[in-house]
Amino acid sequence: MVKPLRITSIKATVVNVPFVAPIRWSGGANAEWSRVIVEMGTDGGLTGLGETLGGSVTKALIDTEIAPMFIGENPFDVERMVSKATFVPLYYGKCGHCAVAALELACHDLMGKATGLPLCRLIGGRLREEIPFAGYVYHRNADREGRNGVDTLDDVVARAEALVAAHGFGTIKYKGGVKTAEEEIAILDSLARRAGLKPRFAAVENTILSDFAARLAAGDRDGATALLHFTRERVSRGGRPVTAIMRAALACGRAGGRALRAAEATYVRLAGLRSA
Repeated sequence: MVKPLRITSIKATVVNVPFVAPIRWSGGANAEWSRVIVEMGTDGGLTGLGETLGGSVTKALIDTEIAPMFIGENPFDVERMVSKATFVPLYYGKCGHCAVAALELACHDLMGKATGLPLCRLIGGRLREEIPFAGYVYHRNADREGRNGVDTLDDVVARAEALVAAHGFGTIKYKGGVKTAEEEIAILDSLARRAGLKPRFAAVENTILSDFAARLAAGDRDGATALLHFTRERVSRGGRPVTAIMRAALACGRAGGRALRAAEATYVRLAGLRSA
């Protein structure tokens, strides 16, 4: 029998993680990334750990809005606590979701520690023994010493080849949205042909042009599989720009191109949107 626990303290700490060199994406460039670590203390001496996106704003939401709802509760009653915090994402959007998630994760960590069981045993059991990882290639500005930049097609391919050689990745994720559509399509072609990968790579674009996805899918990629996901297409409703998230998994080739264009047209029509 597990002794009942009571949450007695919640501490949120902002951790800033510097990159080897500033990464580039459609939103600009970042030299570091911030996360929030949550330490949840209990009367039984156990401490649960949680982690989430964000920085000082996420920490402020945890400290002022959410933590008081969890103090005094049993971490096994996580659904009750989360239900009390429903209004936080309603008012604060994604930041609110991230803040709640950190405390929810800490509760689950406490459940595993209190029972002495892997958490998977408490939420349905283990599905697999290993999970494959993908390498992630960004365009990067050079660091302060002028090193570690990734800019040209050759730079991107060399970085991908280095990741495959060092870690044995079978999939490379390429973060586009930095160069022109033509340049990034050429990069994807080279990744498929030169990076020594299995015939698989991924393209992730944020706020890309609609014609990029169509042209990528319509081209002949020598049988390689492109996985476009979280593709943010700029569209507008009544003259006001909005962002529509499209998920599309497609096999490259002529049929794939037609399929993607048809899916995009259907999405825009059903959403009542028009291309920007």
